[in-house]
Amino acid sequence: MSKIKFSNKNKSINFDYRGNLYFKMGIHPVVIFYVGNKVWYLNARSYIKNDIKRTQQSGEIHISYGSNSSLDDSYVDLRNVQIMDRNEFEKLYDPKVVKLAFEALPLEQAEKLYSKLYERAQSGNLTIQNVYINKETGYPYNEIVYSHWPNDKLSKIALKHANLDSNSSIAKEALKTLNNKLEDIVNLLQEQQAFEVFNNSYDSGEFFKNLAEETYMQQQENIEEPDPPKMKL
Repeated sequence: MSKIKFSNKNKSINFDYRGNLYFKMGIHPVVIFYVGNKVWYLNARSYIKNDIKRTQQSGEIHISYGSNSSLDDSYVDLRNVQIMDRNEFEKLYDPKVVKLAFEALPLEQAEKLYSKLYERAQSGNLTIQNVYINKETGYPYNEIVYSHWPNDKLSKIALKHANLDSNSSIAKEALKTLNNKLEDIVNLLQEQQAFEVFNNSYDSGEFFKNLAEETYMQQQENIEEPDPPKMKL
């Protein structure tokens, strides 16, 4: 996705799977979908730095935007999904240039990214956290709502705001939403349907609602009407 200059004091809205904020530049968000007024995104970093291929880390996959794209290849971290208010996100990243991962990637690369993330989401082997911007300081802070990793592996700072009951309604709803959205996207990509139009609406749920209605209407049109009963003479 295209990056712009930050309009406030913070330099990053990216937290790692342990809940630590990335202070170094170079880690950027990759938006996977929207749900209402929320942006769901992953962490990514450049595949090549100073003309040298970087070492792939555990939990990352390599994605290529293709030779015709202005975007560089990246390593995308699938261990961690972050959720942020869309209005806050769009103060930092221009909504006119932000593209969802499946929009910016070639079809086979989009399938790879979403399928691998879906596999991880199904296993529950990841962290999900909300990201907020402190209105007074302008700096980001996070709230881990679900994590596969035990407390001693997570950031001590993040644990102060964490809600790590995996059976809580917040954790269950976050996992459910993630799995449902990813399943829908994977199915669409595999069927090569709506590759360019999905999620153009403010809420991706509206897209699936409209798609379901269109499918139903097409099914009704294809049903042959029975012949009228013959009159007995």
